[in-house]
Amino acid sequence: NFFCYNLIMFKIYYAKILNDCNQPVLPRQRNDEIFSCLNLKTKIQKYSVWKLLEFAIFDTYQKKMDEVIFSKSENGKWNSDLCHFSLSHSENAVAVAISDFSVGVDVEMVKQLQTGIENKILNDKELTNFNLLQEREKQEFLIKKWTEKESYYKFSDKKNLSIKAIDTLNNQFFNRILTINGQKYYLSAFLNRKDSATVQFVKEYII
Repeated sequence: NFFCYNLIMFKIYYAKILNDCNQPVLPRQRNDEIFSCLNLKTKIQKYSVWKLLEFAIFDTYQKKMDEVIFSKSENGKWNSDLCHFSLSHSENAVAVAISDFSVGVDVEMVKQLQTGIENKILNDKELTNFNLLQEREKQEFLIKKWTEKESYYKFSDKKNLSIKAIDTLNNQFFNRILTINGQKYYLSAFLNRKDSATVQFVKEYII
């Protein structure tokens, strides 16, 4: 799906996680970060999303990872000298957003959330909208708002930003419902360009 305006590049890649993580990645700092993870599932998720970034960079720029300079912000967000990007993983899914401008992405498996969580993540206007919904609509609304807020949080790179304070009603988000490995996921991305962008969703399974 393409939506083009003013030639702003914005791509979102999504995939299922890999079966293992037996090959090193670049840069060395990211490799050490991944392989020092003690939880095997989390390690594979982090490895898979970085391999998806590797694919996205080569697919878009025809550059390998050793041709890109990576760094980390004070808050732990990975950056590059080539493009802006954002990473997310949930259960068996990973997602990467890349753009010419600062971007954030979040993917979450659609599941039953704990009772009362709406009071922790929704502001007053969002909570009013939530309370007007039918019960069957509320869980998906919460997942959507959670991913939108998380994508904005990643875009902002502000460690102390309150999730509840993020306003999803007056900002533009890009949303999609995905099915990966038979599971339903909600994906949201934020790009701070009011004149819109070239948006491409790319499904690429990397086995």
